[in-house]
Order: sequence, then structure tokens, then C-alpha cells
Amino acid sequence: MASKGISFLNGKVKNGIVYLSWYKTTPLFECNEQDEFSEFSVYRKCADDFAFGSDYEEFFCGMLPESSDLIYCGPVECSNKRKYLFHDKQVEIGKVYAYFVKSRTMPAVGPVPLKIRDPEVWWSYETLKSRLLQLQQDYPAIVNLQTCGRTVEGREIFSLKVGAGATVLGLAGAMHPGEAGPELIISALEQVLHESPATLKNSAIAVIPSINLDIRERLAQGNPWYLRKNSAGVDLNRNFPVNWEDIGQGYGLSTDDPDSATYRGAFPASEPEVKAVMKFFADSKPAVIFSFHALAGICDIPAIGAGNVDQSDSEFYERSKRFVKAYGTGLHPELKPDDSWLAFAGSGGSLLCWAWHELRIPAFDLELSMSIAPEALQKCRIDHTDCDLLKEYSIRHSRAIINILNLYNGKR
Repeated sequence: MASKGISFLNGKVKNGIVYLSWYKTTPLFECNEQDEFSEFSVYRKCADDFAFGSDYEEFFCGMLPESSDLIYCGPVECSNKRKYLFHDKQVEIGKVYAYFVKSRTMPAVGPVPLKIRDPEVWWSYETLKSRLLQLQQDYPAIVNLQTCGRTVEGREIFSLKVGAGATVLGLAGAMHPGEAGPELIISALEQVLHESPATLKNSAIAVIPSINLDIRERLAQGNPWYLRKNSAGVDLNRNFPVNWEDIGQGYGLSTDDPDSATYRGAFPASEPEVKAVMKFFADSKPAVIFSFHALAGICDIPAIGAGNVDQSDSEFYERSKRFVKAYGTGLHPELKPDDSWLAFAGSGGSLLCWAWHELRIPAFDLELSMSIAPEALQKCRIDHTDCDLLKEYSIRHSRAIINILNLYNGKR
């Protein structure tokens, strides 16, 4: 006889509703047990003290249903004589919950932790595809939507070419799924297309708005903690085939350790997402790439350039400063540019180092910075980015993009 009545307890969030599913355990299914499953108890605990970026799965270890609220007790409909589905609409955007489920007499199973994220701030894969199709429909003469590869789990990696000019700006989002991506990039592009389409007559933008789509979807569906690697367990921004011999030790982690959040993979460019990025940017030939990072939603200057560049190369350094100044003054027209806007520290195996080594172009990570207002910075760090903050930064990044395009067009 099974020690517990249910197995494979799982939870997802969609459009602000929690969906739980579970199965009868194999022994009880095989003996056609009915009475034990005549009713279920569902418990929910609100984890207000969970902190994104600081707390991870271990935060929920040791939680017990006895310290949780009983939110339902009764029958649950069964499908295929074994699977049960339950949904909870009485949840709040921004909250983190832990769920437990028990059958009539046997011990509870759980916890299943879930965060109720705003679907306008964290897009699902379906929403991303819909927004991209709408963008192409709204601007058919200037927006070319394609796919440039597939993820480990088989999702299409979408790419955009906006404009027809020969001089190209490259943008990349969600290399790390817990960081800034399509919600910011696509919203900024919509602003550019609406307000300044003339800037795209002689230039273009090549965009992969969301690279790490598989794990991004897990976050959209409610995984509470920060996630960094792809579904094969590889940090994509350490997997590019450059400076592979450099073993990074940042964050107290090692890039050659498969258990590490910065694991570089078994061999260079082992991941399909990295292959797709390399081919896309090699084909589109951008003059510069900006890669969006920073926790949960927004990013800013400083721009972090490749650490493998010979900084005595004055031409490259001046070119980098020119791009960063244009982008930074778009983000912050109220600030005076200074040397702190540009730094060189890109890790081995990163997009930044690969772009310089293979394409001979500058590329920059945009992270968090003290240029962000303190209250906005705190929101972003703890995954409380909201629609207002996202809108503000989509406008800021649209100005930055326009500045780069004007630089291409000789207007700056």
C-alpha cells in the first residue's frame, strides 16, 4: 500500500489563475481505490518574506500544511480514472504561495511554490508570439518576422528585422530567463515604429527578443525564484565558442561545474539557442549589439563590453564610447555622459566576447545601475516590476534606439 495517496503534484499560473494537477499513486490506481479519493484538502500558504534573487527552492523546504490555510475540502473531478485538476482564482498579482494537497486520510503532498506574476510584465510564449505577429501585421512593409532556430524543448526562437537599411543595430533579450527581455524590447520597438519610422529608412534593427524561451516560460507560469540556465542546465552566456579555456569563478561559482548556475556546457556552442544567436547575428551583420540583462524587467547603463578586447585599440574604444554615449543619453537625457557609462568585463564564452572575436563589432550587456531611481531599482531587484515601470523604460529604450539609428544616419 502506498504511504501517500497522490503523486506528481504540479502547479502552473496562467492569466492570474493557479492550476494544480495531481495523480493517484500507482499502487492505489492499480487496486482501483475509490474511497480515499472521494475528497481532497487543498492548503495554501502565502510566502510574503520570499525574496527574488536571494531566495531559491530551499526557501520552501520544511514548510508544512499545518501552518497553511485550508482553502478547499471536497470532491475534485477525475480524468482517465487517475488525474485530478483544481484551480484557484483567489490569488493576488505579485504574491508567492505554497500549495499542499492531501487525499481523504493519507498525508499531504507539497509544497508546490508559485508566484502570481502580472502577465503584462512577464509574457508567456503565446503572448510573445501574438505580439510579434501583431507587430508584423501593423507594419508589414518594414517588419520581417522569422525564426532563427529552436530551443532545447523545440520552441521556435523568433527574430525580427525592422527596417531595410544596410547599417544594423542588434538587440538581444532574455539570454538569462530571469532578466530583461521581450516585454521591454518589443514595447520599445513599438514606440520607435510609431513615433520615428523615418529613422529606419537608411538603417535597420536585428532583434532576438527572447533567447532562453523554455525557462522564460517556467517563470511566466509561476516559478518563484530567479532562473539563469537553459533547460539543458547551461548558462547560454558562457557557451559561445570564444575564450573557452577561461574558467570563470564569478558569484562564487565555476563555469566548468555542471552543478553551477554559470555552467558553460560540455563543449563550445553545444546549445541550440547559442547556435541560433550566432547564425542570426553573423547573417544580419550589426554594427553593434546591446544585450538586455538585469533582474526581472528593466536594464540600464553602464554598458559592459567584452573583457577580451585589447583596450589599447583606440579606434575600437572610441567607437564603443560613441555607441554607449548615444544609447545612454537616450536612456537618460537628464544626465551628463561620463566614463562610468562604459566598462569592459565580459566573461569567457559570452556573447560580448564572441561578437568581438568573430564579428569584430562592439557588444554590450545592459545591467542594473545607480542611474535607476532607488524605488525603481528595488522593485526590479525583487521581481516587483510593474506595468508603469516597464512603460517608463520602454520609452527610455526607444529613445536610446532612435539615438543609435540617428548616429548611423549622421544626425548625431
